[in-house]
Amino acid sequence: MAAVKRRVFVGVNLHHQLKDPNSDDPDRMDDLKADLVSFLTLNWIPPSMLRHLKPKKRGVWAFRSHQHDPQIRVFGHFAAKDVFVAFFSELRATWAEDWTRIGILRFDVWSTSGNSFFPPTHR
Repeated sequence: MAAVKRRVFVGVNLHHQLKDPNSDDPDRMDDLKADLVSFLTLNWIPPSMLRHLKPKKRGVWAFRSHQHDPQIRVFGHFAAKDVFVAFFSELRATWAEDWTRIGILRFDVWSTSGNSFFPPTHR
């Protein structure tokens, strides 16, 4: 395996999606895992893989797994340089026209619902 360039932490729901042996689409989840491994190890992240959502001051990013249609978007936040916290994923088709706004709103709900990026010892 290539050397890790960055770290990814995932929220509980996304973790369960990635680990669920009874997933409705295990191939899609395997491809998402492979894309996340690429994100961890690539020296340079292609713009097609990662997008900073507006308003940028909110710090929400969309990671795109585009091996299937509809694509999976994983929304998250950079907690530090090369440390990405992924808090949820959605199929692009479920909110196709307004995915930036939905990503921001979902981040707001996630971050105010008692979820934390790191264990309490890191606060």
